[in-house]
Amino acid sequence: MGYILRHKLTGELRYYHPCQNIGRKLQVPILIKNRDDLKGCLGSLSGLSFRSQTKYENSEWVLVCVTNIVFFINKLRDHPIGGGKVIPDYVKNNRGLYALVTNKQTGVAYEDNLCLFRCLSR
Repeated sequence: MGYILRHKLTGELRYYHPCQNIGRKLQVPILIKNRDDLKGCLGSLSGLSFRSQTKYENSEWVLVCVTNIVFFINKLRDHPIGGGKVIPDYVKNNRGLYALVTNKQTGVAYEDNLCLFRCLSR
């Protein structure tokens, strides 16, 4: 979020620009896979109080206005962790990795999208 603050005594204005590392408004990133996820994200943004979440140096600075909001979108391409049906050959054929494609005891393919949790439990 970009915003302008004004010093109460001097009238000095300061602009704070948005960036990925400073001024995040959501506690955790939101994965948006479909229209319902997007609606949920917008709903969580509508409940935010920008005035109370703005960082002030001290009480002599007041919020003048919010100038802009930036959304950083990170597309996950060919990411092997998740519920994908296709595991890249370099993962499946790597002798140092257990790809979690099938249950070793039953030989049945996993269909429940819990591979990350299987990794953590090993």
